[in-house]
Amino acid sequence: MEPKNDPADSESHQEDAHESREDENGTPHDREESQEKQEDYMEELKQAHDLEAKRLMDAKAQRKQVEKDAELLKNRIALLQMEEKKARKKIDETKKRTNEVTILKKRNEAKYKEKVFKTKKETEEKTKLKKRNVAIRNQRKEEQKKIKEALLISKKQEAKMAKLQKKQNDQRRKNQKKRVEQENKIKTDIIRQHHNIQKIKRDELKRKVEKDSKNHYDSRIDDEENVRLNKENEVMELERIEMELIKKLQNTQQMQKDAYNELEGALAKPTPYLKPAGVHGPEIADENDTD
Repeated sequence: MEPKNDPADSESHQEDAHESREDENGTPHDREESQEKQEDYMEELKQAHDLEAKRLMDAKAQRKQVEKDAELLKNRIALLQMEEKKARKKIDETKKRTNEVTILKKRNEAKYKEKVFKTKKETEEKTKLKKRNVAIRNQRKEEQKKIKEALLISKKQEAKMAKLQKKQNDQRRKNQKKRVEQENKIKTDIIRQHHNIQKIKRDELKRKVEKDSKNHYDSRIDDEENVRLNKENEVMELERIEMELIKKLQNTQQMQKDAYNELEGALAKPTPYLKPAGVHGPEIADENDTD
């Protein structure tokens, strides 16, 4: 901060300087008061130095904290990269399992089609047998009893086949439901992994933005510190110049005082005068020699 040039303060400083010159050989109390002022000034300088040392320690501590934060960030990035590798490995395993499930599913479908074809063939054969029995019944009425028994057996077989068909349909629905649940689970896992990856990317972006913002403000703080230090150096230089001017002014005032004292001495010295003409003795004499 630059010192303010207050005329009143300047005049007060001049008066104090004048009084200090007049009281150069003053009382011990005045010298003790001057010594106390000097000690207070030295104490203020020491406090200012301690404050600057503390600010330097704070700056070093902040720099160490930033280095520690950078090391922690590197560790977190390495951990995220490891987690990403694990996630990709799980995705590959899931794809492999999906292919295995697909192959197994196709194999089961082929077996099921084969079984349906076989059942259909058996049904057709039974239908042919039924028609043949009907023809035999028409041809051989005497064998109606045997034909009825054959029809009864056929109905039982049809009921059994219907029951078996219902059981197969239930099993097929269960398999279909299980397959859909597995597919939904796989899709859910893929979506969850995608969300986790997106969250990791967002967190990385957020940390990057925070780091860039911190670096920006750290740079601005350093600039402000440099400006402050330059201004403090400027203030110290101005204070030095002020002290030199004050000393110079004190010397000038002392010279002025000496000139005033010399003038006062010259005025206080007796003035010679001329005696009247015709009087014997020297024409010029001091007043002190008239006796």
